[in-house]
Amino acid sequence: MNYQWNEEKLQNSVNLAGSRKSEVYAGIDIFGRNTFGGGGYDTCKALDVICSESKRCSVGLFAPAWTFEVHAKDDRLLFDKHEEKYWEGQNFVDILAEDKQKWNFSGKLGKSGFSRVNPQDSYNGRSSKAVCTSFTWSERFKVLDLVKLGFSVSELDSSPPIIVSEWYAGNPPNTEDFYRMDVKLLDKHQKELLSWSSGELRTSASWKQISKKIVGYPAGVRYILFQDAGKDAEGWGGHFGAKIDAPSILVYKSQKFASISEYIAPRFPKMELPFRTSFNTGIGKKYCKEGQLVSSSSWNNIGHQEILPSTLNNIISGGRGHVELDYDNAYNGGSSLIFFPGRSGYETPNFSEFRLFETGICVPPSVGNLRASFSVLFGEENSTSLSLKLVWSNGTQHILRAERRVKEKKEEGGEEKKYEEGREDKGRKVVHPRKSKQEGSWTTFSFLFTPPPSPSSIVFIDAVVSSFASPFAPAINLGQIRIEEQRVKEGKESSELQRENMETKYSLSWNTASVERGEEVADVTLEWKDEEGHARYNIWNSEKTELLGVAFTKQFVIRALNFSQVREYLFFVQPVSYTRKQRFVAIVVKQQ
Repeated sequence: MNYQWNEEKLQNSVNLAGSRKSEVYAGIDIFGRNTFGGGGYDTCKALDVICSESKRCSVGLFAPAWTFEVHAKDDRLLFDKHEEKYWEGQNFVDILAEDKQKWNFSGKLGKSGFSRVNPQDSYNGRSSKAVCTSFTWSERFKVLDLVKLGFSVSELDSSPPIIVSEWYAGNPPNTEDFYRMDVKLLDKHQKELLSWSSGELRTSASWKQISKKIVGYPAGVRYILFQDAGKDAEGWGGHFGAKIDAPSILVYKSQKFASISEYIAPRFPKMELPFRTSFNTGIGKKYCKEGQLVSSSSWNNIGHQEILPSTLNNIISGGRGHVELDYDNAYNGGSSLIFFPGRSGYETPNFSEFRLFETGICVPPSVGNLRASFSVLFGEENSTSLSLKLVWSNGTQHILRAERRVKEKKEEGGEEKKYEEGREDKGRKVVHPRKSKQEGSWTTFSFLFTPPPSPSSIVFIDAVVSSFASPFAPAINLGQIRIEEQRVKEGKESSELQRENMETKYSLSWNTASVERGEEVADVTLEWKDEEGHARYNIWNSEKTELLGVAFTKQFVIRALNFSQVREYLFFVQPVSYTRKQRFVAIVVKQQ
Protein backbone atom coordinates (compact mmCIF):
# COMPACT_ATOMS: atom_id res chain seq x y z
CA MET A 1 0.00 0.00 0.00
CA ASN A 2 1.16 3.52 -0.76
CA TYR A 3 2.16 5.42 2.38
CA GLN A 4 -0.86 7.74 2.13
CA TRP A 5 -3.12 5.19 3.82
CA ASN A 6 -5.27 5.79 6.90
CA GLU A 7 -6.57 3.35 9.51
CA GLU A 8 -9.82 2.68 7.62
CA LYS A 9 -8.08 1.92 4.31
CA LEU A 10 -5.54 -0.30 6.05
CA GLN A 11 -8.28 -2.27 7.83
CA ASN A 12 -10.16 -2.74 4.55
CA SER A 13 -7.00 -4.11 2.89
CA VAL A 14 -6.37 -6.48 5.79
CA ASN A 15 -9.98 -7.72 5.71
CA LEU A 16 -9.81 -8.36 1.98
CA ALA A 17 -6.49 -10.24 2.35
CA GLY A 18 -7.90 -12.55 5.00
CA SER A 19 -5.39 -15.27 5.91
CA ARG A 20 -2.85 -13.63 3.59
CA LYS A 21 -2.73 -10.35 5.53
CA SER A 22 1.01 -10.82 6.17
CA GLU A 23 1.42 -10.22 2.43
CA VAL A 24 -0.08 -6.72 2.80
CA TYR A 25 2.78 -4.23 3.09
CA ALA A 26 1.75 -0.90 4.58
CA GLY A 27 4.12 1.81 3.38
CA ILE A 28 5.67 4.43 5.65
CA ASP A 29 7.55 7.39 4.17
CA ILE A 30 10.23 8.21 6.74
CA PHE A 31 10.43 11.77 5.36
CA GLY A 32 6.78 12.16 6.42
CA ARG A 33 5.29 13.16 3.05
CA ASN A 34 1.54 12.64 3.60
CA THR A 35 2.31 9.52 5.59
CA PHE A 36 0.37 8.23 8.58
CA GLY A 37 1.99 9.35 11.86
CA GLY A 38 4.34 11.83 10.24
CA GLY A 39 7.40 9.61 9.64
CA GLY A 40 10.82 10.49 11.06
CA TYR A 41 11.13 9.82 14.76
CA ASP A 42 7.33 9.42 14.83
CA THR A 43 7.48 6.34 12.58
CA CYS A 44 6.37 4.23 15.53
CA LYS A 45 2.95 5.93 15.52
CA ALA A 46 2.27 4.15 12.23
CA LEU A 47 3.87 0.94 13.46
CA ASP A 48 1.53 0.96 16.47
CA VAL A 49 -1.42 0.72 14.06
CA ILE A 50 0.19 -1.71 11.60
CA CYS A 51 1.23 -4.11 14.36
CA SER A 52 -2.02 -3.86 16.34
CA GLU A 53 -3.93 -7.07 17.04
CA SER A 54 -6.68 -6.33 14.49
CA LYS A 55 -4.24 -5.79 11.62
CA ARG A 56 -0.81 -7.36 12.12
CA CYS A 57 0.26 -6.95 8.51
CA SER A 58 3.73 -6.27 7.09
CA VAL A 59 5.45 -2.92 6.64
CA GLY A 60 7.57 -1.28 3.95
CA LEU A 61 9.86 1.57 4.99
CA PHE A 62 10.55 4.15 2.26
CA ALA A 63 13.65 6.40 2.22
CA PRO A 64 15.58 5.25 5.31
CA ALA A 65 18.35 7.71 4.28
CA TRP A 66 16.33 10.28 6.28
CA THR A 67 18.74 10.02 9.22
CA PHE A 68 21.62 10.96 6.92
CA GLU A 69 20.04 13.55 4.67
CA VAL A 70 18.16 15.46 7.37
CA HIS A 71 20.28 15.13 10.49
CA ALA A 72 23.86 14.32 9.63
CA LYS A 73 24.74 14.81 5.98
CA ASP A 74 28.15 16.24 6.82
CA ASP A 75 28.91 14.65 10.18
CA ARG A 76 29.74 10.96 10.51
CA LEU A 77 29.54 11.09 14.31
CA LEU A 78 26.01 12.48 14.27
CA PHE A 79 24.95 10.05 11.55
CA ASP A 80 25.92 7.04 13.68
CA LYS A 81 24.07 8.50 16.67
CA HIS A 82 20.86 9.20 14.72
CA GLU A 83 21.00 5.70 13.22
CA GLU A 84 21.24 4.23 16.72
CA LYS A 85 18.33 6.37 17.84
CA TYR A 86 16.03 5.57 14.91
CA TRP A 87 16.63 1.82 14.68
CA GLU A 88 17.66 0.83 18.23
CA GLY A 89 16.20 3.55 20.46
CA GLN A 90 19.48 4.87 21.87
CA ASN A 91 18.01 8.20 22.97
CA PHE A 92 20.00 11.42 23.33
CA VAL A 93 19.47 15.16 23.41
CA ASP A 94 21.75 17.75 21.79
CA ILE A 95 21.53 20.20 24.67
CA LEU A 96 23.35 22.98 22.80
CA ALA A 97 20.72 22.79 20.06
CA GLU A 98 17.88 22.73 22.63
CA ASP A 99 19.26 25.55 24.79
CA LYS A 100 17.86 28.98 23.88
CA GLN A 101 20.34 31.10 25.85
CA LYS A 102 22.58 33.55 24.06
CA TRP A 103 26.34 33.10 24.23
CA ASN A 104 28.34 34.78 26.98
CA PHE A 105 31.64 36.36 25.94
CA SER A 106 34.91 36.75 27.81
CA GLY A 107 38.45 37.80 26.93
CA LYS A 108 39.68 41.29 26.11
CA LEU A 109 37.49 41.77 23.06
CA GLY A 110 34.25 40.34 24.43
CA LYS A 111 31.55 39.92 21.78
CA SER A 112 33.53 41.97 19.24
CA GLY A 113 36.11 39.18 19.11
CA PHE A 114 33.71 37.15 16.94
CA SER A 115 32.32 37.69 13.46
CA ARG A 116 29.97 35.65 11.27
CA VAL A 117 31.44 33.52 8.49
CA ASN A 118 29.83 33.36 5.05
CA PRO A 119 27.86 30.10 4.75
CA GLN A 120 29.95 28.95 1.78
CA ASP A 121 33.04 29.07 4.04
CA SER A 122 31.43 27.03 6.85
CA TYR A 123 32.25 23.41 7.61
CA ASN A 124 29.52 22.10 5.28
CA GLY A 125 29.24 25.00 2.85
CA ARG A 126 25.82 26.15 4.03
CA SER A 127 25.85 26.66 7.82
CA SER A 128 24.74 30.12 8.95
CA LYS A 129 26.18 29.85 12.47
CA ALA A 130 29.92 29.59 11.81
CA VAL A 131 32.06 32.30 13.41
CA CYS A 132 35.66 33.46 13.15
CA THR A 133 37.89 34.94 15.85
CA SER A 134 40.29 37.84 16.18
CA PHE A 135 43.95 38.68 17.02
CA THR A 136 43.77 37.80 20.73
CA TRP A 137 41.98 34.92 22.42
CA SER A 138 38.28 35.38 21.61
CA GLU A 139 36.25 33.33 24.07
CA ARG A 140 32.56 32.47 24.41
CA PHE A 141 30.78 30.14 26.82
CA LYS A 142 27.43 28.76 27.98
CA VAL A 143 26.37 27.25 31.29
CA LEU A 144 23.70 24.64 30.52
CA ASP A 145 21.14 23.66 33.17
CA LEU A 146 20.51 19.96 32.60
CA VAL A 147 17.42 19.80 34.82
CA LYS A 148 15.76 22.64 32.90
CA LEU A 149 16.66 20.82 29.68
CA GLY A 150 14.56 17.83 30.72
CA PHE A 151 16.87 15.52 32.68
CA SER A 152 15.75 14.15 36.03
CA VAL A 153 18.03 14.12 39.07
CA SER A 154 18.07 10.31 39.16
CA GLU A 155 18.86 10.22 35.45
CA LEU A 156 21.81 12.59 35.89
CA ASP A 157 23.12 10.66 38.90
CA SER A 158 23.34 7.54 36.71
CA SER A 159 26.11 9.37 34.78
CA PRO A 160 24.69 9.19 31.23
CA PRO A 161 27.32 9.34 28.48
CA ILE A 162 28.17 12.83 27.21
CA ILE A 163 29.69 13.43 23.77
CA VAL A 164 31.07 16.91 23.06
CA SER A 165 32.12 17.88 19.54
CA GLU A 166 32.83 20.89 17.32
CA TRP A 167 34.33 21.75 13.94
CA TYR A 168 37.26 24.17 13.55
CA ALA A 169 39.51 25.45 10.74
CA GLY A 170 42.11 28.11 9.99
CA ASN A 171 41.34 31.45 8.37
CA PRO A 172 43.49 32.78 5.50
CA PRO A 173 45.96 34.16 4.71
CA ASN A 174 47.83 32.18 7.41
CA THR A 175 45.60 29.23 8.27
CA GLU A 176 47.78 27.98 11.15
CA ASP A 177 45.60 29.72 13.72
CA PHE A 178 44.84 28.70 17.33
CA TYR A 179 41.80 26.92 18.76
CA ARG A 180 40.73 25.60 22.18
CA MET A 181 37.73 23.84 23.75
CA ASP A 182 37.02 23.46 27.48
CA VAL A 183 34.26 21.46 29.20
CA LYS A 184 33.41 21.44 32.91
CA LEU A 185 30.85 19.32 34.75
CA LEU A 186 29.33 21.27 37.65
CA ASP A 187 27.22 20.32 40.66
CA LYS A 188 24.02 22.04 41.81
CA HIS A 189 26.08 24.89 43.29
CA GLN A 190 27.99 25.19 40.01
CA LYS A 191 31.15 23.88 41.64
CA GLU A 192 33.45 21.90 39.39
CA LEU A 193 33.30 18.10 39.61
CA LEU A 194 35.29 17.25 36.51
CA SER A 195 36.91 19.16 33.65
CA TRP A 196 38.51 18.48 30.29
CA SER A 197 40.41 20.72 27.87
CA SER A 198 41.59 20.13 24.33
CA GLY A 199 44.60 22.30 25.04
CA GLU A 200 45.88 24.75 22.45
CA LEU A 201 45.47 23.29 18.95
CA ARG A 202 46.85 24.59 15.66
CA THR A 203 44.41 24.77 12.76
CA SER A 204 44.81 24.19 9.02
CA ALA A 205 42.93 25.20 5.87
CA SER A 206 40.77 22.05 6.17
CA TRP A 207 37.90 21.74 8.61
CA LYS A 208 38.51 19.21 11.40
CA GLN A 209 36.16 17.81 14.02
CA ILE A 210 37.17 17.45 17.63
CA SER A 211 35.11 15.19 19.90
CA LYS A 212 35.34 13.93 23.46
CA LYS A 213 33.32 11.19 25.17
CA ILE A 214 32.78 11.55 28.90
CA VAL A 215 31.39 8.52 30.74
CA GLY A 216 31.28 7.18 34.28
CA TYR A 217 31.76 10.58 35.92
CA PRO A 218 30.73 11.18 39.57
CA ALA A 219 27.09 11.57 40.54
CA GLY A 220 25.82 15.07 41.24
CA VAL A 221 26.29 16.77 37.88
CA ARG A 222 23.58 19.38 37.23
CA TYR A 223 25.27 21.85 34.85
CA ILE A 224 27.73 21.72 31.96
CA LEU A 225 29.98 24.67 31.18
CA PHE A 226 31.03 24.69 27.53
CA GLN A 227 33.63 27.15 26.23
CA ASP A 228 35.39 27.49 22.88
CA ALA A 229 37.99 30.03 21.81
CA GLY A 230 40.26 31.01 18.94
CA LYS A 231 42.76 33.59 17.75
CA ASP A 232 44.72 34.32 14.59
CA ALA A 233 48.33 33.58 13.67
CA GLU A 234 48.96 37.01 12.12
CA GLY A 235 48.15 39.28 15.06
CA TRP A 236 46.11 41.52 12.79
CA GLY A 237 43.13 43.68 13.61
CA GLY A 238 39.83 42.37 12.27
CA HIS A 239 38.78 38.72 12.23
CA PHE A 240 41.42 36.45 10.72
CA GLY A 241 41.46 33.90 13.55
CA ALA A 242 40.23 30.32 13.79
CA LYS A 243 36.80 29.51 12.36
CA ILE A 244 34.40 27.59 14.62
CA ASP A 245 31.18 25.81 13.67
CA ALA A 246 28.56 23.26 14.76
CA PRO A 247 29.23 22.88 18.50
CA SER A 248 27.31 19.92 19.92
CA ILE A 249 26.80 18.29 23.33
CA LEU A 250 24.95 14.98 23.15
CA VAL A 251 23.67 13.71 26.50
CA TYR A 252 22.13 10.23 26.51
CA LYS A 253 18.70 9.64 28.07
CA SER A 254 18.22 6.62 30.31
CA GLN A 255 14.79 5.87 28.83
CA LYS A 256 15.04 4.42 25.36
CA PHE A 257 13.34 6.09 22.41
CA ALA A 258 10.46 4.26 20.70
CA SER A 259 12.37 2.63 17.85
CA ILE A 260 11.93 0.27 14.91
CA SER A 261 13.51 -2.64 16.81
CA GLU A 262 10.56 -2.69 19.23
CA TYR A 263 8.21 -3.61 16.38
CA ILE A 264 10.34 -5.39 13.83
CA ALA A 265 12.69 -8.07 15.14
CA PRO A 266 16.17 -7.72 13.67
CA ARG A 267 17.25 -10.50 11.34
CA PHE A 268 20.86 -11.35 12.00
CA PRO A 269 23.13 -12.72 9.26
CA LYS A 270 23.79 -16.44 9.30
CA MET A 271 26.91 -17.08 11.32
CA GLU A 272 29.00 -20.23 11.28
CA LEU A 273 32.51 -21.44 11.82
CA PRO A 274 34.91 -19.96 10.99
CA PHE A 275 33.53 -16.73 12.50
CA ARG A 276 35.50 -13.60 11.82
CA THR A 277 34.88 -9.86 11.91
CA SER A 278 37.02 -6.71 12.08
CA PHE A 279 33.99 -4.41 12.61
CA ASN A 280 34.70 -2.91 9.19
CA THR A 281 31.71 -0.85 7.97
CA GLY A 282 33.00 -0.55 4.39
CA ILE A 283 34.17 3.07 4.75
CA GLY A 284 37.11 4.73 6.44
CA LYS A 285 39.37 7.74 6.83
CA LYS A 286 42.29 5.37 6.18
CA TYR A 287 42.85 1.68 5.38
CA CYS A 288 44.64 -0.75 7.67
CA LYS A 289 45.59 -4.41 7.39
CA GLU A 290 46.49 -6.50 10.42
CA GLY A 291 47.19 -3.45 12.50
CA GLN A 292 49.40 -1.73 9.92
CA LEU A 293 48.49 1.44 8.01
CA VAL A 294 48.22 0.65 4.29
CA SER A 295 46.69 3.91 3.01
CA SER A 296 45.99 7.26 4.69
CA SER A 297 43.37 8.19 2.07
CA SER A 298 39.63 8.04 2.76
CA TRP A 299 37.76 5.23 0.98
CA ASN A 300 34.44 3.42 0.70
CA ASN A 301 33.54 -0.02 -0.64
CA ILE A 302 30.41 -1.66 0.71
CA GLY A 303 31.79 -5.01 -0.49
CA HIS A 304 34.36 -4.79 2.33
CA GLN A 305 31.72 -4.49 5.04
CA GLU A 306 31.96 -7.29 7.59
CA ILE A 307 29.61 -8.65 10.24
CA LEU A 308 28.76 -5.80 12.61
CA PRO A 309 27.39 -6.01 16.17
CA SER A 310 23.72 -6.92 16.47
CA THR A 311 23.25 -3.80 18.61
CA LEU A 312 25.52 -1.21 20.20
CA ASN A 313 25.37 -0.17 23.86
CA ASN A 314 23.27 -3.17 24.86
CA ILE A 315 24.68 -3.39 28.40
CA ILE A 316 23.41 -6.57 30.06
CA SER A 317 25.29 -6.20 33.36
CA GLY A 318 27.44 -3.65 35.11
CA GLY A 319 26.94 -0.17 33.75
CA ARG A 320 28.34 3.30 33.14
CA GLY A 321 30.15 2.21 29.98
CA HIS A 322 29.72 3.21 26.35
CA VAL A 323 30.77 1.72 23.00
CA GLU A 324 30.78 3.06 19.46
CA LEU A 325 32.47 2.65 16.10
CA ASP A 326 35.90 4.29 15.90
CA TYR A 327 37.10 5.54 12.51
CA ASP A 328 40.43 6.80 13.85
CA ASN A 329 41.75 3.35 14.76
CA ALA A 330 41.31 0.16 12.75
CA TYR A 331 42.85 -3.31 12.71
CA ASN A 332 41.50 -4.35 9.30
CA GLY A 333 39.71 -1.91 7.01
CA GLY A 334 38.60 1.46 8.32
CA SER A 335 36.95 1.03 11.73
CA SER A 336 36.98 -0.79 15.04
CA LEU A 337 34.96 -0.77 18.26
CA ILE A 338 36.02 1.61 21.01
CA PHE A 339 34.86 1.01 24.60
CA PHE A 340 34.73 3.67 27.29
CA PRO A 341 34.58 1.82 30.62
CA GLY A 342 33.57 4.80 32.72
CA ARG A 343 34.88 6.14 36.00
CA SER A 344 34.86 4.43 39.36
CA GLY A 345 36.98 4.25 42.49
CA TYR A 346 40.57 3.11 42.53
CA GLU A 347 39.83 0.14 44.80
CA THR A 348 36.86 -1.41 42.99
CA PRO A 349 36.95 -1.81 39.20
CA ASN A 350 34.10 -0.42 37.12
CA PHE A 351 32.86 -2.90 34.52
CA SER A 352 30.29 -3.12 31.75
CA GLU A 353 29.22 -6.22 29.81
CA PHE A 354 28.16 -5.38 26.25
CA ARG A 355 26.19 -7.86 24.15
CA LEU A 356 27.82 -7.70 20.72
CA PHE A 357 26.36 -10.62 18.75
CA GLU A 358 23.38 -12.96 18.82
CA THR A 359 25.01 -15.68 16.79
CA GLY A 360 23.57 -19.19 16.87
CA ILE A 361 26.94 -20.56 15.66
CA CYS A 362 26.55 -24.34 15.59
CA VAL A 363 29.66 -26.36 16.47
CA PRO A 364 29.60 -29.78 14.74
CA PRO A 365 30.22 -32.92 16.86
CA SER A 366 33.43 -33.55 14.86
CA VAL A 367 35.08 -30.44 16.27
CA GLY A 368 37.64 -31.24 18.95
CA ASN A 369 39.08 -27.92 20.09
CA LEU A 370 38.33 -24.35 19.12
CA ARG A 371 40.87 -21.65 18.46
CA ALA A 372 39.95 -18.03 19.09
CA SER A 373 41.78 -14.75 18.93
CA PHE A 374 41.00 -11.09 19.27
CA SER A 375 43.02 -7.92 18.81
CA VAL A 376 43.10 -5.08 21.32
CA LEU A 377 44.41 -1.52 21.23
CA PHE A 378 45.15 -0.49 24.81
CA GLY A 379 44.82 3.08 26.03
CA GLU A 380 47.61 5.15 27.47
CA GLU A 381 47.34 3.58 30.93
CA ASN A 382 47.38 -0.02 32.13
CA SER A 383 44.11 0.21 34.01
CA THR A 384 41.61 -1.08 31.39
CA SER A 385 41.11 -4.72 30.41
CA LEU A 386 38.83 -6.49 27.93
CA SER A 387 37.49 -10.03 27.87
CA LEU A 388 35.22 -11.87 25.46
CA LYS A 389 32.46 -14.04 26.86
CA LEU A 390 31.10 -16.90 24.72
CA VAL A 391 27.67 -17.99 26.00
CA TRP A 392 26.67 -21.49 24.89
CA SER A 393 23.21 -22.98 24.34
CA ASN A 394 23.65 -25.34 27.33
CA GLY A 395 24.51 -22.45 29.67
CA THR A 396 28.29 -22.90 29.63
CA GLN A 397 30.33 -19.71 29.47
CA HIS A 398 33.89 -19.35 28.22
CA ILE A 399 35.62 -16.16 29.38
CA LEU A 400 38.54 -15.33 27.07
CA ARG A 401 40.54 -12.97 29.23
CA ALA A 402 43.23 -10.61 27.98
CA GLU A 403 44.86 -8.11 30.29
CA ARG A 404 47.89 -6.00 29.68
CA ARG A 405 49.25 -6.72 33.13
CA VAL A 406 49.63 -10.51 33.10
CA LYS A 407 52.43 -12.88 33.87
CA GLU A 408 54.56 -13.19 30.76
CA LYS A 409 57.12 -15.66 29.53
CA LYS A 410 59.12 -14.63 26.48
CA GLU A 411 59.84 -17.10 23.74
CA GLU A 412 62.88 -16.95 21.53
CA GLY A 413 63.00 -13.65 19.69
CA GLY A 414 60.75 -12.06 22.29
CA GLU A 415 57.88 -11.56 19.83
CA GLU A 416 55.31 -13.96 21.29
CA LYS A 417 54.42 -14.52 24.94
CA LYS A 418 52.99 -17.65 26.57
CA TYR A 419 50.31 -17.47 29.24
CA GLU A 420 48.72 -19.88 31.70
CA GLU A 421 46.07 -22.38 30.65
CA GLY A 422 42.36 -22.05 31.41
CA ARG A 423 40.81 -22.73 34.82
CA GLU A 424 37.39 -22.92 36.46
CA ASP A 425 36.18 -19.74 38.14
CA LYS A 426 32.78 -19.62 39.91
CA GLY A 427 31.18 -22.08 37.50
CA ARG A 428 32.51 -20.32 34.41
CA LYS A 429 35.45 -21.49 32.32
CA VAL A 430 38.09 -18.76 32.33
CA VAL A 431 40.57 -19.15 29.47
CA HIS A 432 43.82 -17.21 29.52
CA PRO A 433 45.83 -16.54 26.34
CA ARG A 434 48.24 -19.16 25.07
CA LYS A 435 50.19 -16.44 23.35
CA SER A 436 50.08 -12.82 22.25
CA LYS A 437 51.58 -11.03 19.31
CA GLN A 438 52.25 -7.35 18.71
CA GLU A 439 50.94 -6.06 15.36
CA GLY A 440 51.71 -2.36 15.08
CA SER A 441 49.97 -0.72 18.04
CA TRP A 442 47.59 -3.69 18.39
CA THR A 443 48.04 -6.78 20.56
CA THR A 444 46.47 -10.03 19.32
CA PHE A 445 45.70 -12.67 21.96
CA SER A 446 45.20 -16.33 20.98
CA PHE A 447 43.23 -18.96 22.91
CA LEU A 448 42.59 -22.70 22.72
CA PHE A 449 39.66 -24.40 24.47
CA THR A 450 37.25 -27.33 24.23
CA PRO A 451 33.58 -26.63 23.41
CA PRO A 452 30.76 -28.18 25.48
CA PRO A 453 29.50 -31.62 24.46
CA SER A 454 27.38 -31.70 21.30
CA PRO A 455 24.86 -30.62 20.34
CA SER A 456 26.01 -27.12 21.27
CA SER A 457 26.10 -23.68 19.73
CA ILE A 458 27.41 -20.23 20.64
CA VAL A 459 24.32 -18.10 21.19
CA PHE A 460 25.93 -14.84 22.39
CA ILE A 461 29.29 -13.10 22.14
CA ASP A 462 29.76 -10.41 24.81
CA ALA A 463 32.57 -7.99 25.58
CA VAL A 464 33.38 -7.32 29.23
CA VAL A 465 35.34 -4.12 29.84
CA SER A 466 36.65 -3.19 33.28
CA SER A 467 38.88 -0.47 34.64
CA PHE A 468 40.44 0.89 37.80
CA ALA A 469 39.62 4.27 36.35
CA SER A 470 41.46 7.56 36.43
CA PRO A 471 39.41 10.81 36.13
CA PHE A 472 38.84 9.92 32.48
CA ALA A 473 38.95 6.17 32.11
CA PRO A 474 41.25 5.14 29.24
CA ALA A 475 39.37 3.74 26.29
CA ILE A 476 40.17 0.36 24.78
CA ASN A 477 39.61 -0.79 21.18
CA LEU A 478 38.53 -4.18 19.89
CA GLY A 479 39.89 -4.67 16.37
CA GLN A 480 38.90 -8.17 15.33
CA ILE A 481 37.47 -11.49 16.54
CA ARG A 482 38.19 -14.94 15.10
CA ILE A 483 36.71 -18.26 16.21
CA GLU A 484 37.48 -21.45 14.29
CA GLU A 485 38.16 -25.14 14.58
CA GLN A 486 41.67 -26.18 15.52
CA ARG A 487 43.18 -28.11 12.65
CA VAL A 488 46.03 -30.58 12.93
CA LYS A 489 48.75 -30.25 10.32
CA GLU A 490 49.71 -33.50 8.62
CA GLY A 491 52.19 -32.77 5.88
CA LYS A 492 50.46 -30.67 3.25
CA GLU A 493 47.07 -29.67 4.64
CA SER A 494 44.06 -31.24 2.98
CA SER A 495 42.37 -27.85 3.05
CA GLU A 496 45.08 -26.45 0.78
CA LEU A 497 44.58 -29.36 -1.63
CA GLN A 498 40.85 -28.69 -1.66
CA ARG A 499 41.49 -25.08 -2.48
CA GLU A 500 43.78 -25.94 -5.37
CA ASN A 501 41.22 -28.40 -6.81
CA MET A 502 38.14 -26.29 -6.13
CA GLU A 503 35.52 -26.87 -8.84
CA THR A 504 34.58 -23.74 -10.78
CA LYS A 505 32.16 -22.78 -13.53
CA TYR A 506 30.56 -19.69 -15.03
CA SER A 507 27.51 -18.66 -17.02
CA LEU A 508 26.82 -15.70 -19.33
CA SER A 509 23.67 -13.59 -19.56
CA TRP A 510 23.78 -11.52 -22.74
CA ASN A 511 22.51 -7.96 -22.87
CA THR A 512 19.93 -8.00 -25.69
CA ALA A 513 20.06 -4.27 -26.32
CA SER A 514 23.84 -4.33 -26.71
CA VAL A 515 23.64 -7.23 -29.17
CA GLU A 516 21.18 -5.22 -31.27
CA ARG A 517 23.75 -2.38 -31.32
CA GLY A 518 26.37 -4.77 -32.62
CA GLU A 519 28.14 -5.16 -29.27
CA GLU A 520 28.70 -8.30 -27.23
CA VAL A 521 28.08 -7.40 -23.59
CA ALA A 522 27.15 -9.94 -20.95
CA ASP A 523 26.80 -10.32 -17.19
CA VAL A 524 28.98 -13.16 -15.90
CA THR A 525 28.07 -15.33 -12.92
CA LEU A 526 31.10 -17.04 -11.35
CA GLU A 527 30.37 -20.14 -9.27
CA TRP A 528 32.56 -22.53 -7.30
CA LYS A 529 32.37 -25.48 -4.93
CA ASP A 530 34.34 -25.43 -1.69
CA GLU A 531 33.76 -28.27 0.75
CA GLU A 532 35.65 -26.44 3.47
CA GLY A 533 33.02 -23.68 3.35
CA HIS A 534 34.89 -20.45 3.98
CA ALA A 535 32.85 -17.53 5.32
CA ARG A 536 33.92 -15.17 2.54
CA TYR A 537 35.79 -15.00 -0.76
CA ASN A 538 37.66 -12.12 -2.38
CA ILE A 539 37.28 -11.71 -6.16
CA TRP A 540 40.32 -10.22 -7.97
CA ASN A 541 41.12 -9.08 -11.50
CA SER A 542 43.62 -10.90 -13.71
CA GLU A 543 46.62 -9.05 -12.23
CA LYS A 544 45.43 -9.49 -8.63
CA THR A 545 45.78 -5.72 -8.28
CA GLU A 546 42.09 -4.75 -8.03
CA LEU A 547 39.62 -6.22 -5.58
CA LEU A 548 36.36 -6.50 -7.53
CA GLY A 549 34.27 -7.43 -4.52
CA VAL A 550 33.63 -9.85 -1.69
CA ALA A 551 31.31 -12.87 -1.86
CA PHE A 552 29.68 -14.38 1.21
CA THR A 553 28.25 -17.25 -0.85
CA LYS A 554 29.90 -19.41 -3.51
CA GLN A 555 28.73 -17.13 -6.31
CA PHE A 556 29.65 -13.70 -7.65
CA VAL A 557 28.20 -11.64 -10.53
CA ILE A 558 30.35 -9.34 -12.70
CA ARG A 559 28.28 -6.89 -14.70
CA ALA A 560 28.66 -5.77 -18.32
CA LEU A 561 31.76 -7.55 -19.61
CA ASN A 562 32.41 -6.50 -23.19
CA PHE A 563 33.45 -9.40 -25.47
CA SER A 564 33.47 -7.32 -28.66
CA GLN A 565 37.26 -7.14 -28.75
CA VAL A 566 38.40 -9.20 -25.75
CA ARG A 567 37.40 -12.84 -26.16
CA GLU A 568 38.27 -14.08 -22.67
CA TYR A 569 38.77 -12.74 -19.17
CA LEU A 570 40.68 -14.08 -16.19
CA PHE A 571 39.49 -13.73 -12.60
CA PHE A 572 40.75 -15.10 -9.29
CA VAL A 573 38.69 -16.36 -6.36
CA GLN A 574 40.52 -16.13 -3.04
CA PRO A 575 39.03 -18.13 -0.14
CA VAL A 576 39.73 -15.93 2.88
CA SER A 577 41.61 -17.88 5.54
CA TYR A 578 43.25 -16.23 8.52
CA THR A 579 45.33 -19.17 9.68
CA ARG A 580 46.92 -20.55 6.51
CA LYS A 581 48.72 -19.31 3.45
CA GLN A 582 46.38 -17.62 1.00
CA ARG A 583 45.47 -19.38 -2.26
CA PHE A 584 43.98 -18.08 -5.49
CA VAL A 585 41.73 -20.12 -7.78
CA ALA A 586 41.62 -19.00 -11.42
CA ILE A 587 38.44 -18.82 -13.49
CA VAL A 588 38.81 -18.17 -17.22
CA VAL A 589 35.67 -16.72 -18.82
CA LYS A 590 35.41 -17.17 -22.57
CA GLN A 591 32.93 -15.81 -25.08
CA GLN A 592 30.51 -18.63 -25.98
